[in-house]
Amino acid sequence: MAGKRDQENARLRAELEAVEAERLRLRSELEQIRRSPLGPLIEPARTIRAALERRLQRFRGRRGAAGGRAESGEARRLPPRLSGSELAWLARRRLWPARRGVPVVPTPAREGWLTPILVDCFGRDGSTALMAMLASSPAIAADPKYPYERRYFTYLWRWSRLPSRTEWPGALWSKDDVVSISQEDDGALLGPPPWLPRELLDERGDGSEFARRAFDAAWGELSGRAIESAAAAGGPPPRYYAEKHANTWMVDLRELPPVRVIALLRDPRDVHASILAFEDREPATSFAILDARAGGDRMAGIVDRHRRRLRWIAELIERDAAPVVRYEELAADPAAVARALAAELEVEIEPGDPELESLASRHGSSDDGGAGRWRSDLDPAIAERLTDELKPELRALGFEA
Repeated sequence: MAGKRDQENARLRAELEAVEAERLRLRSELEQIRRSPLGPLIEPARTIRAALERRLQRFRGRRGAAGGRAESGEARRLPPRLSGSELAWLARRRLWPARRGVPVVPTPAREGWLTPILVDCFGRDGSTALMAMLASSPAIAADPKYPYERRYFTYLWRWSRLPSRTEWPGALWSKDDVVSISQEDDGALLGPPPWLPRELLDERGDGSEFARRAFDAAWGELSGRAIESAAAAGGPPPRYYAEKHANTWMVDLRELPPVRVIALLRDPRDVHASILAFEDREPATSFAILDARAGGDRMAGIVDRHRRRLRWIAELIERDAAPVVRYEELAADPAAVARALAAELEVEIEPGDPELESLASRHGSSDDGGAGRWRSDLDPAIAERLTDELKPELRALGFEA
């Protein structure tokens, strides 16, 4: 009897998981629909979603009848629906003409703040060596943990903007997650306030002013702690904070407090050869460039990201908008790069630091610092594809193409 009941429970559990997977897929599509201007008004998949939810409820009831009360947490709860007033409010925000052309109001710097330095990198282009160089300056604070990938500024900026976000993953985060403070023990994830509007967070109802003030308080606190730490160690107060940062060209820097950007530049074919070698050594590590679908052509995404980044770097060089550090120069002559950055930032960086020389030599993968390794290490077909599809960008930046 018990065996038959266990089989029935297993069958129902499998069916429940299949329905849940399909519901999550549809939920993802709905999130995409809601990003369109008319999404909140039309929501064409509501009927399908409602049918799936009813079926899910029916399966839960059948499972409870067959095997007793279902254990808490075994099946994911239903996603919340926005009420009519919430949909109307969100639609007004997205469709109201006043939203277009609204000037960006930057977050101003505060007294005692550390100015963030964003070291823009693709990966395997010398970011760790450059971060070690910057961190050697007493005027630049950075988390000292190798390989310098604890990004406090990025984290605090995104955290502070949660109150202003109007979209959230409803299948994972809903009003049910804000019932009690005790729920903090059940999961570490936190999303935007799962209701609209949020009048008590901001007089404008969009949370932007609240978010800005939250960031001001958090970054002021972090800056003060970094300055106090330096004083306790007997050093001068730092003026900057540095961290690695990806896809800087996708960020509207006007919205941020004053920041400095340093871009790293390496031949994308050498980057790819180095990434493949690293992934071979560290199979559990990827560079966030894998195609989302199993078996997909990830090269398409890699090429597109390189193309956009290289064009952005070419524009930086043309406008002299930010320093661009070439990987080959960093590996071959780190002292010269240190002197140039020290002059740019008006700080002291010890150019003859033996630790920097050692780090640069470890990150260079050949006698010439890893330049041109793609000729011997990269599959000829991949090298040809990268060269053909990035030829204008490679030539504009002085690489052989």
